[in-house]
Amino acid sequence: MKELIIATFDSGFGGYLTAHEIAKKAAILSEQFHTSIKVRHYGDTAHAPYGDKTPAQLIDFVTEGISCAIREGADRVFLACNTASVHHVEIRNRIEEAFPGRSQHIISILGVSIEAATTVINKRLQLSGDVHFVLLATPLTVKNMFFPKAIASSYEARLDAQPAISIASNCWNSKRGSLSVNISQQSSFHTKDGKKVTIHQFAPASWVWMIETGISKEEKNKAISEDTHAMISQLPPNITLDGVGYYCTHYPVFDAIIRDELRDHIHDKTSFIRQESLLADLFFQETTELLQPYKRDVAAAPVILASMIEKPTPEIFISGNNVKYTENLLNSIFPNEENISVRQINFAEALDNNNHHFTNSATFLQGMHEVNQMQLLSHL
Repeated sequence: MKELIIATFDSGFGGYLTAHEIAKKAAILSEQFHTSIKVRHYGDTAHAPYGDKTPAQLIDFVTEGISCAIREGADRVFLACNTASVHHVEIRNRIEEAFPGRSQHIISILGVSIEAATTVINKRLQLSGDVHFVLLATPLTVKNMFFPKAIASSYEARLDAQPAISIASNCWNSKRGSLSVNISQQSSFHTKDGKKVTIHQFAPASWVWMIETGISKEEKNKAISEDTHAMISQLPPNITLDGVGYYCTHYPVFDAIIRDELRDHIHDKTSFIRQESLLADLFFQETTELLQPYKRDVAAAPVILASMIEKPTPEIFISGNNVKYTENLLNSIFPNEENISVRQINFAEALDNNNHHFTNSATFLQGMHEVNQMQLLSHL
């Protein structure tokens, strides 16, 4: 029997969607192999959202959260946060400093996400010489420009990046002021055969807050509608979108609303990329290879599986004081799930209890050479 603990980490609830999909794949693996797989999600709700944090803050927060998962036995940690993954080389170095040999088991969301985007673009390039791809992400991810640069690099193309545009919108959270600032940015490149690919990035300022803090359904629908219309206003007139990427793991929560608002700008071939399924597929592929020595001669019967699998849903550990809200959110999105477990813990205790002392991230960043974003792909 091979026992595994698989963890996902995110700034909050979004990564739980990934954990949920991984749990489904884990159940399939339990039918095929002698294995027991526990899935846990670690959400740093005390510091959410990550989209407005500095790189130094991100590295500190994520290092604490991943360290907590490792201390509690995680064999692999899937970093289900785009904003943090942009800095995953630095994060891995910090983890390696404290847990030698464990950094290689931290899997970033970036590689599979770039591959998914290029797959969508390639399919449309076979039919059209002008492809439009929308990338929805957090403000920090959009400002970083990682995804447009990485996608253009995969085509060995020069990226023509336009300046980012700030778009004021009504802010539903009065504590954060009456207005929030969304970000729109457009980039394009030409393939070797002269076809054009345009990437429209859009960063809603408040969407993660709406999920993590909670507002009424009516307010939520209104906010998403207003922000989506703001995004559409930045698109060239009369274009049809070939792909839409939810490159923040929180955003699929709003999938139905977004699709409805974009109905006049999509067609039956428009592809929507959801990252939770990408990481779940990667987990399934890697774990299938790992478990080959434990393959069953006969698939396990459902009654046996029921006794083997401890919980049908992942355990959830959060750093913020919002356990009850998180439970209510889970019940609203997954009304048929049972045994939902949400527990608040202090991620920083993972460092204190293990007596690991990390270099302060500000000093760490000063001491590191700048990592070219294209070189970053070699670490995915």
